[in-house]
Amino acid sequence: MLPIANRVQDNAYTLHGERVQLPLTSPDGSEYLHGQGWSSPWKIADRASKAVKLELRQNRDPAGYEFRAVLTLEHKSTGLYAQLQTDHFGARPRLYGLGFHPYFVTGPDDLLLIPAAGYFPDGPHYLPLDFSAAVPPQLDFTTARTIPDLFCNHCYSGAPGALLQRADGLRVKLTSTGSYLMLYHLPGGKFTALEPQTHPVNAANLPGRPGMSVLCPGLESLTFKFAVTAW
Repeated sequence: MLPIANRVQDNAYTLHGERVQLPLTSPDGSEYLHGQGWSSPWKIADRASKAVKLELRQNRDPAGYEFRAVLTLEHKSTGLYAQLQTDHFGARPRLYGLGFHPYFVTGPDDLLLIPAAGYFPDGPHYLPLDFSAAVPPQLDFTTARTIPDLFCNHCYSGAPGALLQRADGLRVKLTSTGSYLMLYHLPGGKFTALEPQTHPVNAANLPGRPGMSVLCPGLESLTFKFAVTAW
């Protein structure tokens, strides 16, 4: 997810007095969603037997997001390792925030643990309400518990990863260099998305812009790492 993960209120933000209007990247064309990376063609820059490096270049962007992104995926005996690096070369500074969007087949007896300090509840138009350290019991995964049969679209803070233990014995560990994790689950759904991000939803419009980076002209870069391993 790049150059900004998830959604942004009014599809815009203000930086140094400039109003930056983001492109509408959702499938129905109604809003900005996850940026351009997930729907753009990437080129193979390098490959090996157990690794691949993909590259995406965006030039002449109306919103000023001119960048080069490099995604490296490597399979090791211990799991899958990913690194996303974005270099900004636009004429004006821009806010950047990165993320990954893995999802896992899950069932009602699977256990999930998210070592979070609190969460941002999902609000109207899938934008977050204020941060809360008090998490409702059914959404509190600081100790392992089953995933509730509810619509979940919440961002957990202070959560660089998660542990998932399925009833079939599969146990996976997610780790990242970020501090935020999105939990997405549908009632009756057969999968759960656990999305590590550098920032919470709509961080571009939150006080202090938590987890976001201002990249200035001159090829300033941002790097985000993520891994899925056995435990």
